[in-house]
Amino acid sequence: MNELDKIRKEIDRIDCEIVRLFEERMEIVLKVAQHKERYHMPICYEAREREVLSNCQACLKNKEFAADVEELYQVLFEISKKAQARLFLK
Repeated sequence: MNELDKIRKEIDRIDCEIVRLFEERMEIVLKVAQHKERYHMPICYEAREREVLSNCQACLKNKEFAADVEELYQVLFEISKKAQARLFLK
């Protein structure tokens, strides 16, 4: 196995962990949606999104990735809101 294959194997391992964590996060997102539905709360809560983003950027060791983390979480927020909306429509 050459050097590039080794690096790609490492990425594959990390990708599996990201998918596992994404799935875990989405299960919790659905619990949040159930709570919001029960108490007639809106799906979108921008203050919470800003808080999550700030917390995630604070976890960064390499602050050069701050804009990338923001972009990633904007996508995650959209996916989460769509999943919550699907639950509300059931």
